Amino acid sequence: MSDLGPYYARGMKKLLRSIIPTEGAIVAIFGGSKLVRKGWNKFEIHGGSPEEQQEAYEWMSLFLHGVNVQEHQTNQNQS
Repeated sequence: MSDLGPYYARGMKKLLRSIIPTEGAIVAIFGGSKLVRKGWNKFEIHGGSPEEQQEAYEWMSLFLHGVNVQEHQTNQNQS
């Protein structure tokens, strides 16, 4: 099997990239709310109205069972 050539190596690299989660990748968008991957089985919801965030949670209940979701907290420095 060592004679498969460069096409096999490129295909495996592409397959591994699709399997390994990319931190910061946007998974879905619900209006102004974004569902962002933060690692294995971890996601954050960024922005949007409460209704859009609720829509994201409902979508996750259908398609991403048992994931850890946190609402993204923005740090606002007030002087």
